[in-house]
Amino acid sequence: MKKIILLLLTITLISSCRSKKRITSNKNNSRHKKNIQHRTNRVVIKPVKNDSKTKVKTPLYVDISENKTFFDVDLLDVLYANKPNLLIAKVDYIKKYSELAIHEMETYKIPASITLAQGLLESRYGKSILTTKAKNHFGIKCHKWKGQRVYHDDDAKGECFRKYEMHEASYRDHSLFLAHKKRYAKLFTYPLNDYKSWARGLQAAGYATDKKYPQKLIKLIEEYELYYFDTLVLGEDYEFKNDVDIIKTPEIIKPKKIISTNLNNLNTYTVEFGDTLYSISKKKNVSLIALKELNTLDTNEISIGQKLILSKLPIKKTIEYKVKVGDTIYSIARDNQTTVSNLMEINNLKSNNIAIGQLLIIK
Repeated sequence: MKKIILLLLTITLISSCRSKKRITSNKNNSRHKKNIQHRTNRVVIKPVKNDSKTKVKTPLYVDISENKTFFDVDLLDVLYANKPNLLIAKVDYIKKYSELAIHEMETYKIPASITLAQGLLESRYGKSILTTKAKNHFGIKCHKWKGQRVYHDDDAKGECFRKYEMHEASYRDHSLFLAHKKRYAKLFTYPLNDYKSWARGLQAAGYATDKKYPQKLIKLIEEYELYYFDTLVLGEDYEFKNDVDIIKTPEIIKPKKIISTNLNNLNTYTVEFGDTLYSISKKKNVSLIALKELNTLDTNEISIGQKLILSKLPIKKTIEYKVKVGDTIYSIARDNQTTVSNLMEINNLKSNNIAIGQLLIIK
C-alpha cells in the first residue's frame, strides 16, 4: 500500500513539473513573438537617415511652358541695338532660353549668364547634333545616368551622352549636375555676379577639357551682355551700353496748344484730306463748340494728320506697388503678371535700380 501511495505521489510531482515547464515555455514564446513584432515595427517606422549617401529624388525638369515671360524679349532688341556683328542665331537662342536660365538661377543659385554661355557654347546655339537629337544643351555625359542615352563622338569615339524628352529637362539637369557634385562645390562660394570666377572654376573642376573654355565663356558673356540677366535676379542696377532709348513710344501728332495730354485715355480722330472741323463734328456727332474746347482751339484751322480729341474716356485706376526688402524689378514683374519692360516704361525707369519704399505703378 505504501508503495502505491509513493508511486502516485511521484506521478503527481512529475506532472506538476511538466506543467510548469509548459507555462514557462509559453511565456518565453510569447515574449519572443513580442520582440519580433517590436523589431518589425521599428523597421517599418524607422526614418530615412539624412546622410550624404541618401539620394533625394528631385524633379528632373521645370515646366515653365504655362508661365509668361516676365521680361520682354523686345527689350533684348534694345540690348543688342547698334551691334551689327552679333550672330542672329545666337540672339535667337538667348531670347528662347534666357527665361529658363533666370529660373534656374533663382532656384539653384547658378548665374544665368554662365548657364546661357555654356548653353550657347556646348550646343552651338542649339544647332549641334547632340542638341537637336537628344535635347542635350550642355554636353553632359551619361556617368551613372539611368535615363535615355545617345552615343556621339566627342573626346573619344562613341561616347555616351544623356538624352532628354524636353529642353527644360536639360537645363534642370545641368543645375543638378553642378549643385550635387562635390567637385563643383567651390563654384557656389563665388558671388553670383562674378561670372569670370565661375567660368574659371568650371574649367578647374574639370567640366571641359578645352583649356580655353573659360575665355570662350567670358567672351560670350561680355559680347552678348549676358550678365544683364544676372542683374534682373539680383536686383542690381544695369545701364544699357548703347544710345537707344529703352522706351520706344510711337510719335503722336498732338493737337495745337494741348500740352502733356495722354491720348491713350482719349477717343481721338486723325484729320484726313478734305476734312473740316465742322464736317468732323457732324461725322462724329460732336458739337463744334465741344470739339474746339476739347482741343483748346481758338480757330477752325486744322491740318492733315492732326489728332483731334472727340471725347474723354474714363481714366483707368492705377495700381501701385511699394518696393520691399528683397524685391527686384524682375520679381515684381513676375508676381504682378506683367513684364520688366512694361514696368520700366510706365515708371520711366532707365535701369533696373529700385529702392526700398519706392512706389511703382503696376498698371
